[in-house]
Amino acid sequence: MPYLEDVFLSIRVQQCIRAGRSRLCLLCLVGMLLVGLWGVFPLKATAQNASAETPPALPYSGWVLRMPGYFLKSDLKDTFQDEALWYGVFAHGDGYQLARVSLEMKEPSPVLSGRFTRRRYPNRTAWLQAFPLQPAAVNQTHQVEQPLFLIHSSRELREGPVLTVHAGRLFVFPGQSHNLSLGTGSACCQLYAKGSVEELSEIQHYRLYLISGALAWLLSATEHTHPDLGPQVLWAGDVDQDGQLDLLLRQAKQPLQEGDSTQNPEKAAAERWVLWLSSLAKPTEALSPAALWHAHPQPEP
Repeated sequence: MPYLEDVFLSIRVQQCIRAGRSRLCLLCLVGMLLVGLWGVFPLKATAQNASAETPPALPYSGWVLRMPGYFLKSDLKDTFQDEALWYGVFAHGDGYQLARVSLEMKEPSPVLSGRFTRRRYPNRTAWLQAFPLQPAAVNQTHQVEQPLFLIHSSRELREGPVLTVHAGRLFVFPGQSHNLSLGTGSACCQLYAKGSVEELSEIQHYRLYLISGALAWLLSATEHTHPDLGPQVLWAGDVDQDGQLDLLLRQAKQPLQEGDSTQNPEKAAAERWVLWLSSLAKPTEALSPAALWHAHPQPEP
């Protein structure tokens, strides 16, 4: 019966084809479902990662930190909440001077910002300026420079010279140390860094410590950085006027992606500054973080 065998074989083949098409449709439906789920959950994960990158705010210690310059207005919204006691650390001769200041948030003028912020993202940036209440005490010239940094203290500070042992951008390379001493009566401290230097000055597992005697405190840690992007000590001295060392540290920042600062200022690389004070430290500590500011610096016009 070769004819019947051919018929049965033809029917069998058609059944296999139909079953294959059903399986193919089922696989397509499953694939579409997975693609849809993949499009939802990565967005949630991205949002979680973005929030995790934002550093947690420090508990209010009576100190607030700000940096003068161009920033997003959203970074400055809490600066003018009340008539706080604001001080600026100004360069004065060969040293530095602490002076009471008034703060002003100024928008870039149309002339200065023709190629700058107003055209790209209008009304979103501002210039934080500080003006000494007694300009003659800071600088005898008519042009008063902006301070190195600004602090608000819940207690009144004594205006005048500020004992300073370092000012500028200091990056400590792995295996190196930098001595910081205020002189007689203060603890002798030094900065020390660990990490592995790879090709093109790339640094892995970077750690920055402050060492005093036999004790060490971790100031900053990052798994991948570069000397230009790594943690930098901007200032070291005695700003809280207790005779012991204080530090202003710029934490490690992420490299700026091409086009971020021009297309969307919120995507520009944020920076974090931390003020470490000895007056808030526990008996077993040399320093304690007193204030942190997380902001987005913008290029000057």
